[in-house]
Amino acid sequence: MAKELENFPNINGYEWRQTCDLSWTLFSKKFVENCHSNAGAKSETDYIYLSALKIKEKLLEQKKINILEVGLGAGVSLFMTLDLFFSLQERDPGLSLFYVSLELDYNLALYCANKLAHKFLPEQDGEDFYLRGNNCQIQLIVGDARSRIKNLSATHFDVIYQDAFSPKNNPHLWTVEWFQSLISLSSPTVELSTYSASKRVQRAMLLAGFKVESRLGFAEKNYHTMAYGEKHPFIMNQKMEENLRLNPHLALQDAQLVKTSSDAI
Repeated sequence: MAKELENFPNINGYEWRQTCDLSWTLFSKKFVENCHSNAGAKSETDYIYLSALKIKEKLLEQKKINILEVGLGAGVSLFMTLDLFFSLQERDPGLSLFYVSLELDYNLALYCANKLAHKFLPEQDGEDFYLRGNNCQIQLIVGDARSRIKNLSATHFDVIYQDAFSPKNNPHLWTVEWFQSLISLSSPTVELSTYSASKRVQRAMLLAGFKVESRLGFAEKNYHTMAYGEKHPFIMNQKMEENLRLNPHLALQDAQLVKTSSDAI
């Protein structure tokens, strides 16, 4: 394993860790979390994002897909999505991908941009990276996602990978207001997937305007969450909706987080 680690650059604030499916993830010293499940970085990414959101099927049917990722991390979701896209594009050159990833840490964006430099010619604007290829555009937007998302153009995202660090350690990217901002940039039939099955998060999604569904989770997790735009044909389970609306646990909200921070001071 030590020899394999030689293939990975040192990234300040992170440690490379191999997961059970032999793929690699990063451990964040700041958030004290892995970017992926120990059960498998690639396996989890495929299960929670590519397969759950039917990226292959959408590309083949729609010919074009706009994806927003919240949390670039080690770039596993980006690299796997690109691998799938390019393999399909070999058979259908007309396929098109627009991929935006929001990432707090410049060093992670730099790592991913460098890793893709053999296929793209990265352009840099401040700390952001722009990579353009044949019918493929990637934007790595660096900084506080709550602030940077306001600068995104009114792209109608078809799919959202909600992959921020956990609600416990990074609650600002799991509030009602955050999910409202995602809806404002998305198609009315948008689909979102995340590894989290927190009832507080699900309630925040519901109050923001999403229809919510619990699905079987990956590996050791019992459930994960899917969410859908208001005009998506998905019909939310009525009992689940009632339970979430009446749930005594408060949905995560910005005002609550500000109050908690003030109390802590």
